[in-house]
Amino acid sequence: MDREDAVERLLAGIADGFNIAHPARLAFAAMLKELRDAAADSAPSSAEPAHPITPEPELPPDQVKILRVLGFILDQGIPEAKLASLPDEARVKPSAFTHHIDELERRRFVHIDYLTHGAHEVRLMPAGSKWLLDHEDILGV
Repeated sequence: MDREDAVERLLAGIADGFNIAHPARLAFAAMLKELRDAAADSAPSSAEPAHPITPEPELPPDQVKILRVLGFILDQGIPEAKLASLPDEARVKPSAFTHHIDELERRRFVHIDYLTHGAHEVRLMPAGSKWLLDHEDILGV
């Protein structure tokens, strides 16, 4: 919720999941404010987290390759990659790619836009960027 387009992206993801048109004329800024206010009101009162934080396990090498490619293209100012070209760019065997990209999406490290009017696109999500940063895997770090 730290991004100004959080509500629009949330609703777009829901629309993609139901294979319906993205909402276009909603008061996204007002919705974001309401969500932020609700989150602030429901913040835990103690310093202890509600659930213990467990460290993220290491990722398989092929998943790291995929994240690195997405991080690299994002650093080039390109927000997403074509899903069909990503196995070649990441040098991941196509037979394993589907499993790895599904796992990365399940963990919310990437988001796949399944487009009906063109090639599907993959973008790096904040959790994927954080993993790369935490593991000093982004170029230039």
